[in-house]
Amino acid sequence: MADTSVVTLADALRRLRSTSRRKRIIAVALAALLVVLLLPTTRHAIERTLHIRTTPTGSACNQGSGGASVTRNTMAIQSTPDGDGYWLMRDDGGIFPYGDATGYGSAAGPIQTITTGLASTPSGHGYWLVERRGMVWAFGDAGCYGGTYDTGATDIVGIQPTLSGQGYWLLEQNGGIWPYGDAVYHTPSGGSLGGHQPPLTDIVSMARTPSGNGYWIVEANGGVWPFGDACGCGSEGGQQLNAPITTVITPPGSGQGYFLVAKDGGVFPFGTASGYLGSWAGRIPGNDVVGSAVTLVGHGMWFARGMGQVVGLGDAGSYQ
Repeated sequence: MADTSVVTLADALRRLRSTSRRKRIIAVALAALLVVLLLPTTRHAIERTLHIRTTPTGSACNQGSGGASVTRNTMAIQSTPDGDGYWLMRDDGGIFPYGDATGYGSAAGPIQTITTGLASTPSGHGYWLVERRGMVWAFGDAGCYGGTYDTGATDIVGIQPTLSGQGYWLLEQNGGIWPYGDAVYHTPSGGSLGGHQPPLTDIVSMARTPSGNGYWIVEANGGVWPFGDACGCGSEGGQQLNAPITTVITPPGSGQGYFLVAKDGGVFPFGTASGYLGSWAGRIPGNDVVGSAVTLVGHGMWFARGMGQVVGLGDAGSYQ
């Protein structure tokens, strides 16, 4: 058997050498294309099988002192720019990549409080984590622009990057907005709800408009506050919800609209986000949806549960 294989290989090499230069170039090009097409899939399949994770390599964008009391519950999900994967973030700063998401490091261990928000850079080659008191951690190609640690902010609930990725907004539970890098306040009300009367205490999420010149701020009761060029496309404020809202996400494209996602997996579409695929309401035990993310073309959505399980709708892929 071994001799036959050697002869066969030698014959194949002789035949290749005897062919024209043009055919050899075509053969090499086809082989290279095959490698390019197959390797990423193989690499991510191996990573998912072995649960490969990277070591911490990020930077703390501001300084502080304190101690974290964590539960290791999942706090956020962020899809990759091409929609073929996502990162999960735990409250201890741990990052878990799935699909074509790459782990560039995590804040597990050195965090000061607990991590509450996660955002990807435009390239998908990096991400930011933010802690409850505003410590920001940058990984991969994410830049450091500052944070609110020890500036008076005590309940940061999210981080939203600017369109360029050269800055971000931090969102406080009272609706306060903290811009860093090239992020700016957008009118009305000074671009923030921090001074609202009566004071707000249940702000849970924000989303940037497609142009980057505005944003929506959302309350747990379904109220939506538009700023800049964000449309006032509607809200669930004043309605009787079965579960509080946890996330607002915008569909791909240049339209004006958003989805409100509730803790029970209910989905409420507004504006150009109308006509969606359904929801997980009534099908998630414990009603523990903590975050959601939309796929590249907007034909699917993932729901992350506090226990770490991810369920999807539409063309949202399933990754192990």
